[in-house]
Amino acid sequence: MRDEIGFDTLTLTGKGSGHNDALELLAAHGFGPHPRDKGTNWYRQGFDIEGGGIVAWDHRTGADSWMVEISGKQWMRDHERTRRAMFELSGSLPVRRTRLDIRRDQFGKELTLIDNVSASCSRGELCRVKTFDEMDRHLAKNPKGFVGRGYYLGSRQSERFVRVYDKGLERGWGLAGWWERFEAQLRGDLAQASWFAVVAAAAEWPRTAFDHLIGVVDFRVPVARHAKVGERERPGWWAAFCEGRSGVRTSSIREETDAARFLRWVRTAVMPTLEAVREGVGAEQLSDVVQAFEVEFRSVRPGGSPLAVTELIELFAGICEVRNLGDVASHDLADATVHGDTSG
Repeated sequence: MRDEIGFDTLTLTGKGSGHNDALELLAAHGFGPHPRDKGTNWYRQGFDIEGGGIVAWDHRTGADSWMVEISGKQWMRDHERTRRAMFELSGSLPVRRTRLDIRRDQFGKELTLIDNVSASCSRGELCRVKTFDEMDRHLAKNPKGFVGRGYYLGSRQSERFVRVYDKGLERGWGLAGWWERFEAQLRGDLAQASWFAVVAAAAEWPRTAFDHLIGVVDFRVPVARHAKVGERERPGWWAAFCEGRSGVRTSSIREETDAARFLRWVRTAVMPTLEAVREGVGAEQLSDVVQAFEVEFRSVRPGGSPLAVTELIELFAGICEVRNLGDVASHDLADATVHGDTSG
């Protein structure tokens, strides 16, 4: 049996016009861009990356952002060249990692990974996630015959879950048990934290990636007496799969809220709610509702994200200064009118 540690899908996002720098860096690694007729998802414009990927920009909401996504097709085509390019891109451009798929592939004859996972889940040995579901066999690419086999461990709507499936069947080869994959999908802050650790590991990246892979779920033999999960034994197949390593349970690295993120929250969540309240109570102006809230929360002390507060002070100080100058000008004009001097 042969094993391989690697990545499947990786998505990076950034602000500003960094897509041009990303295209240049990828081209320097031999990934030629090709114009697309249209963008993807929320982006209006984009380039296909040779082998399987996309660089996109011009967000439909007007946000000044861009993205790079490298698909599993490209990772399988040339994993090492792709890894070097994405490591360099992550280190040279201000990007955020929003999705990371880490995989361990097993190649051989009559593999038993899926059978072992199924048996352990049935015995109640699955830990760290609450659910396991059989994959829909019709999702595979082969349109006929026995086309899919595997399990989802954890909720697919969460920031982390695991897929264990027969990759050979998924690719339409029709041969079961020759290529099985254990794959973790991380999203949001968890993808950010894991990819940061993997890139920081440099040449030791396979070991770090494997630790983050097996840290998503765990399997422990149930015992009659009360015991913590870490004190219970692993079933033999899982202990062999983990190779004596305990894994890394990734924690979120929360970025400090800046003014842009705070104002986006105010625009999408706070203002619509206040407007609904204004209509509900029949107030003429939104400021009437705001004044009511000021009375309700009079004892609130200053706080919040220091970064957002600093940026908002700079933003609104300029607005207030302009308004104050306008008030002074209006007052001077009124005073001059009273005294009969309107010559300017």
